Amino acid sequence: MKTNLVGIMAVLTLVLGTTASLAQAATEDATLTTQAAQMDRYATAKGQTTVSSRTAADFSKFYGQTNSQALAEGLRSGSEITLATTAADGTTSTATFTPPTGSMGNGNVYISMALAQQQLTAAGITDPTAQQIETAMVGGTLTPGGEPVEGVLEMRANGMGWGQIAQAYGTKLGPVISGMKAANTALSRTSTLKTGTATTTTGSTPATAAGKATAAKPKATTGAGKSGIVTGAGGANVVGGAKASGGKSGIVTGAGGAAGTGAGGVSSAGGGAKSQGQGTGIVTGGGAASGSGGQGKGYGKGGK
Repeated sequence: MKTNLVGIMAVLTLVLGTTASLAQAATEDATLTTQAAQMDRYATAKGQTTVSSRTAADFSKFYGQTNSQALAEGLRSGSEITLATTAADGTTSTATFTPPTGSMGNGNVYISMALAQQQLTAAGITDPTAQQIETAMVGGTLTPGGEPVEGVLEMRANGMGWGQIAQAYGTKLGPVISGMKAANTALSRTSTLKTGTATTTTGSTPATAAGKATAAKPKATTGAGKSGIVTGAGGANVVGGAKASGGKSGIVTGAGGAAGTGAGGVSSAGGGAKSQGQGTGIVTGGGAASGSGGQGKGYGKGGK
C-alpha cells in the first residue's frame, strides 16, 4: 500500500511538473509573439534597414558583423545567404544556403538567430565557422564525425513552435525574450525615418518644408474692360465707359461697348462708345451696323 502511494505521488509530481512546464512554455510563446509583432511594427514605422541593423548589431559579437548583417537581411527576405569566416591561421571558409522557411518577419529573424546561437553555445562553440553557423540554421554536423543535428530553420519549416525548438536544444526562451525586449526598447528610441518633402499649409497658400511659399494664381480676367448687361426693357447696366440706349434688351461686351438684340437693341464693342438705334441690329466695334429682319438701322461710333 505504501509502495503504491509513493508511485502515485511520483506520477502526480511528474504530471504536475509537465503541466507547469507546458504552461510556462505557452506563456513564453505568447510573450515572444508579442515582442516579435512589436519588432515588425518598428520595421514599418522606422524602416526595414533600421530594424535589420539593430538585429545584426545584437549578434555581431558572436557571428561577426558581416555575417550578422547577411543573416538578418537574408532571413528576412528568404534569399540566398553567404557567410565567410577567417580562422586563426588566416584560412577563410565560406558557406552558402537558402532559408527553408522562405521570408520571415523581423521578430522571427531575431528569434532564429538567438536560438541558433544558443545551440552552438550549448555545444561549446563560441567562435563558429561559416559551416557551423549554416549547420545551426539548416542542420548537419557541427564537428567532423559528430552527430547530425537539426537546424533552427529546418525545425521551424516543419511546423515546430519556438518553445518546442528551444526544448529540443535543451535551452529556454527566457534569454531570447530578454534580448528582444532590449532590442525593441532600443528601436523605440530610434528617430523615425522620413522620406520625401514635408508640406504644410497656412491659409490658402501652401508652403514647403524649405520655407518657400507657392503663390496662388490670380483669377483670369477677360476683355479690355469691364462688362455689364442691358436688362429686359432696354435699361442698361453698363460698366467701363459704355452707354447704350434703345428699346428691349442688349449685352455690353468685354471691351466696354454694348451689344444689343431685339427691337431697338443696340450694341457697341468700342471702348467708351455711345450708340443708339431702332429695330433689330448689332453695332460692331468699328461702328458699322449689322441688322436683320424688319426695318431697322443701327449706327455707332467706335471709341478708341
